[in-house]
Amino acid sequence: MNIYDKEQIDCSNCGKFIGELDVDSSMIFTLCAKCKKKEKRTIRNGISSILVPVDLTKKSTRALDTAIYLAKHLGSSVTVMQVIPELNFGRSLLLKDIFKELQDTAESSINYAKAYCDNKNIKTKQIIVKGDEAEEII
Repeated sequence: MNIYDKEQIDCSNCGKFIGELDVDSSMIFTLCAKCKKKEKRTIRNGISSILVPVDLTKKSTRALDTAIYLAKHLGSSVTVMQVIPELNFGRSLLLKDIFKELQDTAESSINYAKAYCDNKNIKTKQIIVKGDEAEEII
């Protein structure tokens, strides 16, 4: 075995060099000692709430299923969120109708997600906000 049979392994979280591993071997989600300690502390203290942005797509339903799974194992609640995009094209009757339709769709998707979580015995909060989706979720 020579140095070319080794691969450098970095921490998946902070990027710090951990060591070397044979090229044929594999490690999933490697962590340095500092990040392991931080992860254990997070698991021990628990996560109080998991935020899930929802709409009526398959991806958001899968994300909600994952959040429910994590909430059951971590003893946390789920907060479902829907963002209504702002319409900055002036005020007209047509825009009011579009905004009303967007709001109705948001309420129906939030109510669906809340009922879905309630059926799985998960405590759920719901939030509907207006604005840019990326900014509001973060």
